[in-house]
Amino acid sequence: MIHRTIETSSAFIGMIKEDILCIRFKPNVMLDLEQLSENRRAIFDLIKNRKVYILSVPYNDTLITKEFRETFTIGEARDFKKAEAVVITSLAQNLLAKNVKQRAPLDYPLETFNDEVKALQWLGCLKEEENRIRNISEDAKKD
Repeated sequence: MIHRTIETSSAFIGMIKEDILCIRFKPNVMLDLEQLSENRRAIFDLIKNRKVYILSVPYNDTLITKEFRETFTIGEARDFKKAEAVVITSLAQNLLAKNVKQRAPLDYPLETFNDEVKALQWLGCLKEEENRIRNISEDAKKD
């Protein structure tokens, strides 16, 4: 269940859970820097300066410009991400995702999936691990 959604010219962006943000791209979209900026504003409005897990679901015909691709993995475009799961539905998207992972050293986990359920399960496992580590750390502080 999505709690709150913002529609941009290229995507529906909403919080699925308290700390999982879903970016579901619209069909027939060419993502450029204008859409990137618009989507970022929507994302920052939803997450309120928190780090969150990201589920990206591009439509099978979603295209991105070179400038979008180069900007997507730097600076504030990644500062809010704990991890990102991308649902891949085409060979072109798979090649693009591999290129992004190889070109940009990321400080968060990024994985691709061909199934949205598997992507959410992976994000859930990362979330559980984060909670487990936080609980261990809090218990150590009490001792």
